[in-house]
Amino acid sequence: MKKFTRTDKWINNSCFPLEIQTTVRHTRDFEIHTHDFYEIVFIREGSAVHIVNGEEFIVSAGDVFILKDADSHGFKNIHNLVIANCIFLIPELLKLPLDLRLIEGFNALFIVHPVLSEKTRFRNRLRLSPEQFNHTTDILDCISRECREMQSGYQTAVFGHFIRMLVFLSRIYIPQNFYGTYSSRLSPAIIYIENNYMNKITIGMIAKEAGLSGNQFLRVFHRHYQSSPVEYLLRIRVYKACQMLRATDKNITDIAFSTGFNDSNYFSRIFKKITGENPRGYRKKNQWLG
Repeated sequence: MKKFTRTDKWINNSCFPLEIQTTVRHTRDFEIHTHDFYEIVFIREGSAVHIVNGEEFIVSAGDVFILKDADSHGFKNIHNLVIANCIFLIPELLKLPLDLRLIEGFNALFIVHPVLSEKTRFRNRLRLSPEQFNHTTDILDCISRECREMQSGYQTAVFGHFIRMLVFLSRIYIPQNFYGTYSSRLSPAIIYIENNYMNKITIGMIAKEAGLSGNQFLRVFHRHYQSSPVEYLLRIRVYKACQMLRATDKNITDIAFSTGFNDSNYFSRIFKKITGENPRGYRKKNQWLG
């Protein structure tokens, strides 16, 4: 059984929901585990096999992994491995008045792709060029210095460097199918879906957010995400339902209605179609207490 790590084991300051370790040395295998926070893992030195959601990656300096809540990962075949990791909460980050959501790469890395198909979504790994690796290392060194010296305002400085890191990674990761005349218009539409998934939503409502006609929006959305807006909405709803099934004791009918389904039987059918199992079975296998 995978080990589960809760946010409060790592992030103790609710006013500063971020934990960064700039130099972590591993000398032996690190067991496969999962957690309820997001994590960015930078490989700084050495090599290993990184197992992410059952997929094995041979890693070395310059590899970056972006792990979302409920992703599983661990290391084996470790040789002089040195990593840095950033642990944070996406919902808390998105409450801040930042323009991260306007960067297509940010949406692809941290928001959109978790609910898309395996063929379409980002598959956890970035490979940095030597120049990109050096720039990332410089940012990590700035964070390390701030944490070591702890001068007044150091937490704000650390958070600022972390945002620099997010922007940098988001800018260098832009999937090929995100380029195009209408790509920047999809971000407001995606944000609208995510903020209103629990309500009744029509194609017209979403298309209006993108400034496109209904037919235009359907074509552009499918071209970029290889999915229809309705499929994406259903995946968002099921993704949110999975979070509730794992983390709460709400009954399944309440979860169905809380995530935008007005029929618990329909919810169960869609849930099984997307996850491969029914809500009750999913909860039994994945609910973590304590």
